[in-house]
Amino acid sequence: MSFVSKTAIALLAIAAALLVLPLSGCGDRDADNLVRVDFPEKLNHRVSLRPSDSNESFRFAYVTDDDKKVVEEVEYKNGVTTYVFYRTDQTAEKILEFYPPDDPDPDHPSVQTQVERRMKSEVFLAADGKSYLRHTAFTLDGSVVRRGLRNPDGSYITHYLRSGTGSVEVEVLYDKDQNLQYETAYHENGVIKSRKERRSSYEIVTITYRDDGSKLLELTDSYYSRSGTFFKEDGVTPTVKFNETSYGSVTFEYLDAEGKLAHSVEYESDGDRTYTVFTGGDKASYRQRWKYVSGDKRCDANSTYRLLEVEEFHKVPQYGRYNWNDVTDVELQEDGVTPKTITVKEKGDRRLVVDYHPDGSVSRLVEFDAQGKELRTTTFRPGEKASPVTVKPSLLRFEATECLSIPAKAEVGTPPPMYYGDWGP
Repeated sequence: MSFVSKTAIALLAIAAALLVLPLSGCGDRDADNLVRVDFPEKLNHRVSLRPSDSNESFRFAYVTDDDKKVVEEVEYKNGVTTYVFYRTDQTAEKILEFYPPDDPDPDHPSVQTQVERRMKSEVFLAADGKSYLRHTAFTLDGSVVRRGLRNPDGSYITHYLRSGTGSVEVEVLYDKDQNLQYETAYHENGVIKSRKERRSSYEIVTITYRDDGSKLLELTDSYYSRSGTFFKEDGVTPTVKFNETSYGSVTFEYLDAEGKLAHSVEYESDGDRTYTVFTGGDKASYRQRWKYVSGDKRCDANSTYRLLEVEEFHKVPQYGRYNWNDVTDVELQEDGVTPKTITVKEKGDRRLVVDYHPDGSVSRLVEFDAQGKELRTTTFRPGEKASPVTVKPSLLRFEATECLSIPAKAEVGTPPPMYYGDWGP
């Protein structure tokens, strides 16, 4: 028997032995994760391969006489080593990944100097050589930090374990097509912390819970918008609803004790905001527009604004939220207090427009009839009294609203294909 044939037989025997190593998959495992990795040094039939990316130090393939790969070894610059084991049909069957050596050669850090290495992860692959059947990832001390399993229906479930206790911190399920089905996070006491669930091909719903298990927030992510509801301590009664657009604006609607709309705050992407007070559940009575100056663009308490405009609606609209036929509109000067223009509109286009000098005195009065035709215009010098017409604008000030934080948009990507060369488990 030739030397090459003997080498091939030895290689196949070693590979077969490695494929039946007592590795855990998704089961329990001893804290000691030391595994023998001296098998490559016993094989002389080795081919050097070109590294596939800049993070690799070298890549070798151990082959049979007919050039079929049995084991592929990859050494990364961060010290991690990966071994890929192949079936006779050249599909990958298993992947073992190891942490850097405990005692590397200082002159040649990439040279393997110890027989045993601490395992970082193990992956068992399906017949296609790509899909996971099961996998386990370990910390340096041998604790299981992540494990996953392919279900009979083709879905794949992964558990992320909490350091120190080994309890499940996050559970994630993808369907057979690698679409996220749900992601559930748990507190240390086992109570659900949050749950992200796919409701349709374009909609992900995330529910966040308080420490006592009551529902705090329900959030729906779709392609172009986000909407949700905050709940009171009972986890049932809604207190604030919101809607966020793809353009960056968001509107918060605050409900009263009876669940009716009390007021709303709309934040534009540039930080400008609009307050609206409602009566009768869904009818606007008062609205303010504010110019953003500085601070947090979505938190009143941490920001500075300048009042731009006030609108008072005199009558409840028959349809919709706003009665634009009976309204007083007050535009303010740069100080946010002194009126610039006041427009009083009644019964259609009948209106009175009052312009002001910088000192706050009236500069002009313009009256229009119900058809929008100008009736008369009266002008005034600075400081001159505008009699007998007097308009007193209402400048109600809202108290700062609660700073509500909306979680980041739900990620709906596919699970990571491999764990090659990561710095951590």
